[in-house]
Amino acid sequence: MSELLYPRTYQCWYHAKLIAQAHVTIQLSIKKLRETEQLVDPYRLSPYLTKNAVAMEWTERGWRVTVSEYGVGTVARTFRDRLSAFNFAESNVMRLGLDKMTASGRQ
Repeated sequence: MSELLYPRTYQCWYHAKLIAQAHVTIQLSIKKLRETEQLVDPYRLSPYLTKNAVAMEWTERGWRVTVSEYGVGTVARTFRDRLSAFNFAESNVMRLGLDKMTASGRQ
């Protein structure tokens, strides 16, 4: 067993420098995202929206995910498979800072 099955890649002296530059760029991106105001589409605003909500339900056409965001509006997306719909819904639950999403229909 003197030879490795998967040898390590050779690391150059400039890899550490590239990693440090990437880290700085990511930190700047995070800062800009936190400072950026949310975009508001006046044509999708609803006076009936008073809180954020994410709903996932089964329809004849597939899994439907509805995202209602206070001050922004409502977005509905339809997915063929449940996993893609769940991932989209869960990412919006995390983005909006919600504890849970509502689910109805066939499991």
